[in-house]
Amino acid sequence: MLRIGVISDTHGEERLIRQAVEIFKEMGTARILHCGDLCVPAHVELFREIPTEFVYGNCDSCVRLSIERAVEQFGGTLHGDFGSLRLAGKNIAFLHGQDRTRLLQELESGRWDLICCGHTHRYEFSMHGETILLNPGALQRRSETPGVVCVDLPKIDASRILLQ
Repeated sequence: MLRIGVISDTHGEERLIRQAVEIFKEMGTARILHCGDLCVPAHVELFREIPTEFVYGNCDSCVRLSIERAVEQFGGTLHGDFGSLRLAGKNIAFLHGQDRTRLLQELESGRWDLICCGHTHRYEFSMHGETILLNPGALQRRSETPGVVCVDLPKIDASRILLQ
């Protein structure tokens, strides 16, 4: 079994990011997927203890170069607007999700076992053909319920963890 963490829309919420990373460490998470809207490049450093894969969100547009530099300095992998990995025999894609057309194209492609996204600030775990769509919701305080998700592979068992 391989456990990954999925997080999105952190919007500079340092305290909640620290809480999420601590939970991921306690749960033995091997890798984190950050689905965009980091917003504060310096917060890349908060993820340094667990290998983290980043994509840009729409709110990252003004700080793209700074995020790139922070990833180079503190570690992790920056995939641009769209990332993909093969982990535990599963094809996983991740993107922010503001480009709804691209998200729907990827869902309909049949190429992915799991697609992770953000943008809506709402938790979602749904089937689309053979593909699971996962949105962990936002970490932003003004979101309904700040939370992250741990996913156990290869079964794609997801556990949502709420933060305070």
